[in-house]
Amino acid sequence: MPGRRPVREYMRLSTWALEPAPSTFAPTSKWSNKDMDPVPPNLRTWQTYNYIAYWISDALNPALFELASSMLAIGLSCRQALPVITVAHTIMACVIVLNGTIGARLHVGFPVLNRSSFGFWFSYFSVISRTTLSLFWFGVQTYTGLMCYFLYWLFQLPFLFMSPQKLRWLFLVKAIVVPAAWFAILIWAAVTVPISQGLFAQRAQLSGAPLSWAWLSSMNSALGTYATLAVNIPDFTRYAKNERAQYIQMAVMPITFTTGAFIGMMATSAGAVLYGKLLWDPLQLINEWDNRAAAFFAAASFMFATLGTNISANSLGAANDMMAMCPRYINIRRGQIICAVLGGWALCPWEILASAEGFLSFMSGYTVFLGPIAGIMVTDYWLVHRCRVDVRAMYDPHGRYKYTYGCNWRAVLTMLVTIPPLMPGLINSINPKISAGGATHLFDIAWLYGFFVASAVYFVASAFFPAKETYIDKAILPDDTEIDDDIERSSVAEKESVDAEIKTVDESEDSWVIRNLLIVVYSVLTASLLRSGRNYDTVPTSSCRVRSGMFSNWQMKSVLVTGSTGFVGAHIVDELLRRGIKVKAAARSHEKAERMLHDRAQYKDLLGFRYVGDLTDPNVFDDAAKDVDAIIHTASPVAPGKGDLEANFMIPAIVGTNRV
Repeated sequence: MPGRRPVREYMRLSTWALEPAPSTFAPTSKWSNKDMDPVPPNLRTWQTYNYIAYWISDALNPALFELASSMLAIGLSCRQALPVITVAHTIMACVIVLNGTIGARLHVGFPVLNRSSFGFWFSYFSVISRTTLSLFWFGVQTYTGLMCYFLYWLFQLPFLFMSPQKLRWLFLVKAIVVPAAWFAILIWAAVTVPISQGLFAQRAQLSGAPLSWAWLSSMNSALGTYATLAVNIPDFTRYAKNERAQYIQMAVMPITFTTGAFIGMMATSAGAVLYGKLLWDPLQLINEWDNRAAAFFAAASFMFATLGTNISANSLGAANDMMAMCPRYINIRRGQIICAVLGGWALCPWEILASAEGFLSFMSGYTVFLGPIAGIMVTDYWLVHRCRVDVRAMYDPHGRYKYTYGCNWRAVLTMLVTIPPLMPGLINSINPKISAGGATHLFDIAWLYGFFVASAVYFVASAFFPAKETYIDKAILPDDTEIDDDIERSSVAEKESVDAEIKTVDESEDSWVIRNLLIVVYSVLTASLLRSGRNYDTVPTSSCRVRSGMFSNWQMKSVLVTGSTGFVGAHIVDELLRRGIKVKAAARSHEKAERMLHDRAQYKDLLGFRYVGDLTDPNVFDDAAKDVDAIIHTASPVAPGKGDLEANFMIPAIVGTNRV
C-alpha cells in the first residue's frame, strides 16, 4: 500500500497549505501570504514604459473595435462617436490614476486596500463580486477569442503561471505586435475605400433628446468596459517602481483608446461599403478577406490581444480576490489556475453565449456595482482620510478598520442609497418586456451616476458620523515601518509556531475535541496559579468574545493585561481602551512595548494607559496588580516564580476578576 500514500496525502487540505513566509503585517498566514503582503522594494519593477505598453496592449482588443463600431450602428456619426470615446476614457483615466496612486503608494492590492473603506469583513462583498465577474468574463473572452475553444484555453494556460513582475514583458511584446496589425487594417480600410466615401460620408441619424441619450449611453458603455480596472488597478500599480511611474496612464489612455476607436470605425465603414453590411466583430470582417495570409496574421494579432486582456482584466484580478479569501492555500499562481478551470469550464461559457441572453445582459449590467465601489475607494482615501491610512491594520481583522463588526456602515448605506434606483433599468435590459419608464435613462448613465452619487453620499455620511478610530495623524506605510532584527525574528518565530499548531489541528480528525480539552486544561491550570497567594476568580472566555463586548456589562475602571504585545493581548488592550478603561500593559520585550506605546500614544494622557514592565519581577507584579479591577492573562507569566504559562493564538485568553 505504500504506493497509495502520496495520493492520499494530496487529498488532505493541509498538504496544499502554502509554505509560511515571513509576513511583516499580518498576524499569521491565515490572513496573508507572500503574494498578498505589501510588495517589497526589490519586486517593484514596473516603470513608466511598462504602463504605456500595458495600456497600448490592453486597449487594442476586439472589445474596443466592437464598441466604436456599435456607436455608428445606433445612429451616431464619426464626429459624434469619437468625442464619446475620448471623454469617457479621460474620466476613466482620472479614476484609474487616483486609485492607482493608492496602490503605488501603499504597494497593496485591491482586496487589501478595500478593507480600509468598506471594513475588513464587508470588503469581501466587493471581492466576491469582482471574482464572479472575472470568472464569467474569463470564460466568455476565452470562448470568443478562438472558436477552437480547447486549444485556445490550453494556449493561454502557460501564461497564467507568470508572475505580475514578468507579465510586464508580455504586455511589452503585445504593445509591439498588436498595434502593427491594427495600423495595417487602417491602411487597408483607407486604401480600399476612400474616407470621402466611407467614414466621413456618414451622417448622424439622431437629433434632439434621442441624440443626447444615445451619446450618454455610448459613453456609459465605454466607461463600463473598464469599470473593473478602475477598481482593481492597484493590483498592477502596487508593483510600480514609484508612484510617478503610473501617472502616464492619464495621457496614454485617452490617446490610445481614441486612436483604436478611429481604426475600428474606419474598418467597419469600409466593410459596409465593400460587403454591404455592418461588421462590428473584427473577426467576421477578417473572415470576408480573400487574402488568407493577411487574414491569418490579423486574426493571430486579435488572438494575442484577447490573451493579454484576459489575463490583465480577468484572471489576475480573480487570483488576487481568491487569494484574499483563502491566503493559506491560494497565491496568485494558484488563483489564476483556479480561475481558468472555473471560468473556462465550470461556467460553460458556450452555453451562456448560445442560450442565456438574459444572464449575459445581467452580467453586462453588473457594473452598476463597480461605479459605487470605485467612488467609495477614491473618496475614502483622498477626501475622508486624506491619505493617512494604516497599512498594517488592513491585514488585521480586529484592527482599526474593523469598524462595526467588520462593516463600515457608511459604505453599506452608500450602496443601499446608490444601487436600487438603477435596478429597474437593469431589469429592463435583461427582459425588455418589463417596462421601466424613465428609469431606463438612469441606467444609461449607470456608471457615472453610481460613481458620483456614491462619492457624495459616502463623504456626507463620513463627515457627519466620522469613524474616529480610523483617523491617524500620519500614514503608516510599508517603507516607514522600521522593525528591529530581534523583533522581526521574534515575530517570524511566533507566526511559524502558530502556523505549525494550526496545521496540526487541521490534520487531526478530532481537532474539535482536542481544542476544547486544551481550553479546559489551560483554564484549570491558570485558576490554580491565580489562587496561589491571591484572591481571584477565573472566567474562561475566547478572545473573540472579549473583542466583541465581553466587558460591556462589567463595572471596571482599570485592568492589567499581561502579554500585551502579543497578537491576542494587543487587541484586548485596544478593546479596553476603546471602552474608556484604564489599562496597565505588561510584557517582557521592552522593544515591543515601545512600539505598542507609540501606536497607542493618543490614549496615554487621556486614559492613563501605561507600560508597567515584566511581571516575572515579584515587586513589579505586586505593584501592578494591587489597584486593578481585573487581570487579563494571554501569554506572559501569570505569577512570579511559577514559570511561564504560554497561550498561543488558538487558545482563549483567561480573565481574572479581582474580588479584593
